[in-house]
Amino acid sequence: MANWLANVSHGTMAEEPFPLRDILHNSLYYPASAFDGFPVKHVAGCLSSFVYVDNGFSSDISRALLARELERGFWGYRIVGRREVSREDLFSRRRLSRSILDLMTDRLGEDWVRDLPPVGDVQFFCEWLVFERKAEFGRQHGPLRFSWLFVCAECVRTFTDLYLANSIAPGAVAVIQSGMGMPLEQPDGLFARCVLANPDCRPGILLIGGQGEADRFGDMCWPGYRRPCVHEWESIQHKARVSSHEECGDICIDAVLIEYDYRVIPATVKSSATVWLRS
Repeated sequence: MANWLANVSHGTMAEEPFPLRDILHNSLYYPASAFDGFPVKHVAGCLSSFVYVDNGFSSDISRALLARELERGFWGYRIVGRREVSREDLFSRRRLSRSILDLMTDRLGEDWVRDLPPVGDVQFFCEWLVFERKAEFGRQHGPLRFSWLFVCAECVRTFTDLYLANSIAPGAVAVIQSGMGMPLEQPDGLFARCVLANPDCRPGILLIGGQGEADRFGDMCWPGYRRPCVHEWESIQHKARVSSHEECGDICIDAVLIEYDYRVIPATVKSSATVWLRS
């Protein structure tokens, strides 16, 4: 666990400066996320910080979160502390530096900034929570702690205003059932192009999926990504850090994380995500 996360308490969250760079470093970015705990359930341990962005929620998330934590991702954890985050704290460096702007323009063309979605009239809301594993659960359940930041804002522009403006690349990106009219998973879409053109590197892990069987999303890969080899896939499943230095010639064809709906007999697949790793 990172030192900054280990030292977080209810008091430090309220009194100390908002640790934006720590939260963004090696984080998973999940646009159009709602309160889906699927990525937390499966990759917490590889990553200890999760940034969720969705413009459909602009009020206190407590009731929705408590309903979801019993279902997916957050079950077995308690809240160490929480803090409402202001727009000024979150976007303290909203403007892209000239060097990054020039690099992005070289890679995406002159019009990429104008193609970004407008901020819109959605009511901004952001809350930061830190979760800790309950005492009755062991290491196999998940990491001792993880950080979770929820932002109510437009998700493509928020990516540029957070990661590009702070010269940080997320450790992972999850695009799961992004919704009609928001083809975020499309490799030639603006969101994918912004993520892949990031001068500070592309995410190491890419999750692409949605509701239904895994083969619906198995071939929707972004340029520069590959299927994990067997030892990497085992590392992800056991929630250990993925190593790109070990040699392995056996590629895992079925690198899919599956969530089942156990309320239906027989059990049917509720959602799935194919895992890709940076080449």
